[in-house]
Amino acid sequence: MKLETGNLKFGMAVLSFVVGLMACALAAPPVSVDVGPMAVKILPERNLSLSYGMSWAATNAVAQGDILRWSNQHYMAVNAGTLGTNAPDTTVTGIQTNGTVVLSYVEKGPRLGFVLQLQDAGSVRINLNSPAVPGIGIQIEGEKSLWQESDRGSPQGAVWVVSDSGSNTVSALEW
Repeated sequence: MKLETGNLKFGMAVLSFVVGLMACALAAPPVSVDVGPMAVKILPERNLSLSYGMSWAATNAVAQGDILRWSNQHYMAVNAGTLGTNAPDTTVTGIQTNGTVVLSYVEKGPRLGFVLQLQDAGSVRINLNSPAVPGIGIQIEGEKSLWQESDRGSPQGAVWVVSDSGSNTVSALEW
């Protein structure tokens, strides 16, 4: 049987996609954020040092996208608000509420891939490592998804989203 190079590449791409889907099934629940004309960080930086981010402190005010650290773990603030009086539960590796802030656990190690999905009609822009700007960057329109994964790994910087069309809801899942 002769194996064509193009077929091998296609087969590897399909295998990578299936592995990504399996990783999604095992990953923490997706993060959903409301996106408007100001950029929001939907996925955090990865491969963080233990000293990266600000230390969690009771009743501190945090901004959306801030990275917090507690007990050798990192969390991203999904929304702006005030932290509670109890530290984050270190046994939770998904999403938890702390005061008025929703915290999303930041996995240790490199990001292998991610999926972003626009939950409604409209248009959003995505940028890596710096805040997105309306009209510039990767565009997702009308209830569609963006999937990013490669054999060299996914971008490790923060993923930012901004709306081109008023207000939208975007969900994100990474593995």
